[in-house]
Amino acid sequence: MSKPIPMSRRFGILATTVGILLLSGSADAQRSVQPLVDGMQDSSPKVREKLVEALGEIGGPDAVAALIVALKDESRQVRREAADALGELNDRAAVPGLIEALKDDSREVRREAADALGDIGDPSAIDGLIVALSDASREVRYEAVDALGDIGGEAAVPALIQATKDANSDVRREATDALGQIQSAAAVDALIEALKDPNGGVRREAADGLGDLGDPRATTALIEALSDPSSDVRREAADSFDEIHDPRAIPALIGLLDDPSREVRREAADALGEMNDPAAAEGLVLALGDESAAVRREAADALGEFRAPESIQALILALKDDSREVRREAADALGETEAIAAVPALLEALKDESSEVRREAADALGVIEDPSAADGLIQALNDPSREVRREVVDALGSMEDPAAIPGLIAALKDESREVRREAADELGNFQDSQAVSALIEALGDESREVRREAADALGQIEDASAVPALIEALKDDSSEVRREAADALGQIGDAGAINGLIDALRDESDNVRREAADALGQIGDAAGVSPLMDILDDGSQDVRREAAQSLGQIGRSVAVPGLLQSLEDSASDVRVESAKSLGIIGETTVEVITALSETLEDTDSDVRGQGALSLGWMGKTAESTAPRLMEQLNDEDEDATFNAAYALTMMDKAEPQRVIPIFVRALRVRDWNGESRYRAAKALGRLGVPARVALPALNSTSRDQTEWVRDASVEAIRQITNPDKVGASQN
Repeated sequence: MSKPIPMSRRFGILATTVGILLLSGSADAQRSVQPLVDGMQDSSPKVREKLVEALGEIGGPDAVAALIVALKDESRQVRREAADALGELNDRAAVPGLIEALKDDSREVRREAADALGDIGDPSAIDGLIVALSDASREVRYEAVDALGDIGGEAAVPALIQATKDANSDVRREATDALGQIQSAAAVDALIEALKDPNGGVRREAADGLGDLGDPRATTALIEALSDPSSDVRREAADSFDEIHDPRAIPALIGLLDDPSREVRREAADALGEMNDPAAAEGLVLALGDESAAVRREAADALGEFRAPESIQALILALKDDSREVRREAADALGETEAIAAVPALLEALKDESSEVRREAADALGVIEDPSAADGLIQALNDPSREVRREVVDALGSMEDPAAIPGLIAALKDESREVRREAADELGNFQDSQAVSALIEALGDESREVRREAADALGQIEDASAVPALIEALKDDSSEVRREAADALGQIGDAGAINGLIDALRDESDNVRREAADALGQIGDAAGVSPLMDILDDGSQDVRREAAQSLGQIGRSVAVPGLLQSLEDSASDVRVESAKSLGIIGETTVEVITALSETLEDTDSDVRGQGALSLGWMGKTAESTAPRLMEQLNDEDEDATFNAAYALTMMDKAEPQRVIPIFVRALRVRDWNGESRYRAAKALGRLGVPARVALPALNSTSRDQTEWVRDASVEAIRQITNPDKVGASQN
């Protein structure tokens, strides 16, 4: 007969097996847990406990199944470890077994089961956890409360409210915290009652929870809590008014500015600022004299919400505070007030010993935008701090005053590329030609970011003297710079750039080719037509799309063959732009009209819609397509339907009873520029008297926020109500 294997050797075998499984990787380990599962039959609780730990480390469905079985093990240590491991694995399959384990005769197992259910967070565990709130063990009740808070949901609220009356203060505190997490309005009364609990921790959690709920019903109780003997409770009660914003609390919060606790005074100052009530300003001004720099900082920050002269003057004085953090917050707050009266003091703060204060002062001056600060800011461009100089440049740009331009030009020579980049960007916003020479020079900067911003700025200024330099920038090493140079040349619109842009159509970068194509369209010179037609088969659909669009902008009939070919492009946005350009060019040959008619069968609704619109632009010359357009009135896409109705109206082929409802719907479309409403109004006017049913809608759009919609609506009303007069005036 063989002898039993000693337990010490079984542990050695176990350790080796587990080590091999874990080293083999999680996937292999999960497929190989069977030896561990088999080992759970071992007679030693110590061995089974170690196997449970190993199964918890490995995880996977087989391990979870084995651990659920282990919840019934005869050893409470094994059952406890199994519950703990299942919580770590966070597998919902374990929930029924863990709910059952809440009835285990070991309080340690019940506690771990409750904790595990909280980790898993499955709402199906709520009923079982509610039962556990009556457990004889305070530890189990505590974990059950904690788990209910983690799971959340209204179903747990009544039981948690009851738990706020538990004999154990730890359980009451956790129940109060859980109610705050769930944020149920049904918990307000219970949390108010918890503010009277003899335990300070419970009262603190109650104040915190009521603040999260933000329910004004709690105001009176929270005001009373501001005088609680516990500083933690007073602090949380003060913090709660960050959310509740009830002005009834202002006197009590002002009273807390003398609290012995620095944290309480700081929260009181913060809450007063959140009130945004003039009555709070007086207390905040007093708080700027607090012995604690943290309190003074909060007061300064809060005073930024107020505009009263007394508040502004107090913040100006705070710019001289001993604490740099207070001075920094005071500068920031003065910027929020946008008070011109603060400008002299902020200019003085540009000389502060702290770079943080100087940076905030510069930022505040930029927000205030007072031109009188320009000279002081220009002097601050010599600040030793890069962050300060960058903020100064931004502030000068914010002023939009030409007096700032010389300073920004000087900043293009700054040692920091970030400052130079910001200066170039701001100079573009000014759109002033006096910056052109400096920006042209910046196109040679060592930083590609600076060169890119310089090119962009020159495009915004639109000065033709920059064209040669921008053409040269089309050869820059950086594709970003080349792209911005092409875009800038398009904005300037000078024909002298055409050859350079044509060369850029062969750039290796899709983005550069796209911008070059767009720029040629903006310039609108016929010399760009042939090169643009050559790239209608470019490998990038973005480039093809821009080429098609630009050919329409240039508007030469010679482009028609290429655009007809592009109606077959694989990319729908290319087909859309090709159809649009054909409509803009307006060549009404049979070939063009037939091709556009065929777009009405396109699989893409945008293509169908644009095809219809282009046919509408051609008017009566395209009336042969009316039957197909009539069919499109049933299109599933509203835009395609609208464009078909519009086209039929332009051809004088519309049936009023079918198209008028479509146009009335379009008058209600809130598109960003009002184009749909404009075209609907124009079409209704063209229909004349039969469109009388649309007059209420037109009366509404005659007050539209967009001018061209208003004008079109007024004209349409005139055409519908006075057709003879309109006809006479047109004759």
